[in-house]
Amino acid sequence: MSFIVSFFSSKHGHATPKTEKKGMAYNMTLQQGKLDITDRVVGKLQNGEIVLYLENEKIGKVTLPSGSDMQLEHHFESAGEKIFQLVSTPSSDEPRYTDCDEGGWC
Repeated sequence: MSFIVSFFSSKHGHATPKTEKKGMAYNMTLQQGKLDITDRVVGKLQNGEIVLYLENEKIGKVTLPSGSDMQLEHHFESAGEKIFQLVSTPSSDEPRYTDCDEGGWC
């Protein structure tokens, strides 16, 4: 089954697809609808706003009131508009880990 879809302008200025199948013509109207994308939206903190993105497309923003305070979990902190994760890293090489060969044998 093959279809050919072409668009033409109606008298109201809307593009309406016209579909043809084996010499028969069908007109279909495209309807506007809503698609829930809430769980796919991410926000990035920029200049006192949370900029909203769907994949790589900017879709809006939330303006934060001046003096807003960020409440983060205990292993995160903020400074200015940056958010940091607190991690534990060794401060210097410990001798027991420096004499290992490339295969991981010490």
